[in-house]
Amino acid sequence: MYRFRILFIFIFTLLSSTYSFVKGQDWDSIYTSAFFEKDEILEVNLKFDITYFVQNKPREELQEAILAFHKNGEDSVNTRIRIRSRGSFRYRNCDLTPIMISRWINPEENDVYESTDNIKLVTHCFDTGNYENYILKEYLIYKIYNLISDHSFRVRLLKVNYIDTGERHLNITKYAFLIEPVYLLEKRTGTVEIEDIQPEFKDINTYNLSSLSVFQYMIGNFDWYVYDIHNLKLLKKIDSPSEKLFAIPYDFDYSGFVNAHYAERVKDDRGNIIDRTYIGPCIQEDHFRDLIMEFMNKKDDVISIIEDFQYLDNASKKNLKRYVNDFFKLERNDRLLSIFLSECLKKQIP
Repeated sequence: MYRFRILFIFIFTLLSSTYSFVKGQDWDSIYTSAFFEKDEILEVNLKFDITYFVQNKPREELQEAILAFHKNGEDSVNTRIRIRSRGSFRYRNCDLTPIMISRWINPEENDVYESTDNIKLVTHCFDTGNYENYILKEYLIYKIYNLISDHSFRVRLLKVNYIDTGERHLNITKYAFLIEPVYLLEKRTGTVEIEDIQPEFKDINTYNLSSLSVFQYMIGNFDWYVYDIHNLKLLKKIDSPSEKLFAIPYDFDYSGFVNAHYAERVKDDRGNIIDRTYIGPCIQEDHFRDLIMEFMNKKDDVISIIEDFQYLDNASKKNLKRYVNDFFKLERNDRLLSIFLSECLKKQIP
């Protein structure tokens, strides 16, 4: 299986280098790295039986939908797709679950939804309170981590007009975002995903894991673990299969940065969801110092991502800047270094 996937990625990369994708916001462009490199918001219509989707939350069943967006000027693209519910906590607790989008396949010919065409759509959960702000703040986390590492998922912000064909006509417009498919991440980084293993810290590239851990500390996220590959994808370099794995994080809604009210239900003994705990590996003191300095050098860029984001109100952006600045202030008098040295783990214990 591993050799087959390496061969698949190699062939896909070769074909992609000689194939000119159609320019503009057409359906095929969603399946290119260029689509996820753009920062401008894309407005789309997503038309399906929302009433049925909310009531049944179909995981195995594929539901038909129409995705429509403007290509240029007055031209628009209407594409038949299939969708299903996804997620864990949000699947159990949200009205509108996160959605997996797949290309249209005639169900009479093929009813298998697991394919490389799957794209994750992160949705607003409930049409009340701060849920839309949670989406926007989680989107910003992905953009900030793109500054930290190329081994990271790219995202694209959407303004979605949900059009209900069901009996309740639950039409609504909300922000959402698409997450780069794994196969595009593989193609971009020259890697292949590794599954069905039980990894330990020692199996992960030391710099990658340490940097990831400091980032998770910065955003106040404890909802990730290496030992059960929780909210991580593991990738291996195709041209250096003997090298250690790379861990790529996702799903940040339990972080202090997002500060979702429902995350309090699963907090650990830290006392408050916005409190930070380092659950990363122990490394040499000099390496911690170098890593801390790298993050300090990115401070202005991190703050700029928040300041320049026009879809959050000023009060929300002020709170986010205060939260990340609290992290950067810890660098003074080696406080951050002391925290990492005292809280670091030899391994994550289930």
